[in-house]
Order: sequence, then C-alpha cells, then structure tokens
Amino acid sequence: MLVGAIDPMEGSLLILPGSGLVALGTFLGHGERRVIAYRVGVFILIAMGVGALWGLSCLGGFGGNSGRSNWWALLLLPYLIGWLMGICGPGVPRWIQLLGFGVGLWYLSIGAIAIQRDRVRPPHRWAAEHGWLPLADCLRDWQPKP
Repeated sequence: MLVGAIDPMEGSLLILPGSGLVALGTFLGHGERRVIAYRVGVFILIAMGVGALWGLSCLGGFGGNSGRSNWWALLLLPYLIGWLMGICGPGVPRWIQLLGFGVGLWYLSIGAIAIQRDRVRPPHRWAAEHGWLPLADCLRDWQPKP
C-alpha cells in the first residue's frame, strides 16, 4: 500500500489488492472480529474510490475542459480515507505509520506543484496528463517564488 501510494492512479493497481490481502490475512489469521470488520471496511472504501478514480479517468476526468466541475473529485474521498485508515489502523507497525506520514507530505507537495503549474501551463493540458512523466516534468519546471 505504501509503494502504490507514490503514484495514486497507477498505484491503485497495487493498493486495492494490497488492502484485500491485508483483510484476507486478518481473516485467515483469526483476528478479532472488530479488526476483521475494520480491514474489510478499509478494502470496501478503497474499492469504491478506485472504481470512481478509474471511472472518472475513462470519462475524461474532471475540471478543465472535461465538462465536469471539480466537485466530482469528492467521489475520490473513499480512496483517500480508506488508504489512510489502512496505514493508521489497529495493529499496524509504527514504521509503516511513519512512512505513511512521508507519503502524506508527498501528496501535499504534488498539490502545491499542481497549483503552481496551473499558473504557468493552460489547465486543459494539466488535466489531460497523469503518471510519472508529467510529475517529473512538473518538478523540472517548478521554481519557488522569490
């Protein structure tokens, strides 16, 4: 779940099965009922959010020239909440929680770069791009304000 979080779109292909395996492992390990229910709930949240992510991506995204407002991004909240619950839930080692904190800082920096980038590049181009290459492109062009 941590490795997949580096790139939320393509990483969802790791995060979804990873959360499912955690839920299955908790069930097969005869964990407490509340922990099993918690892990299954995390899996369901992530599955809903990943489905919305890929569905919106297939429809052309949101914002920009897509014809859908940025409010459609609220459909992605279950993905974010489920991932956070999976990283900070009961029985998770402290070192995973600390790495999750690092990933959270990474997400904040992506948001700052995107806001900076929208001032420089037309929004329709930013909305059409995703993945590692555009992120590397953003980091290359990003310059802190004086």
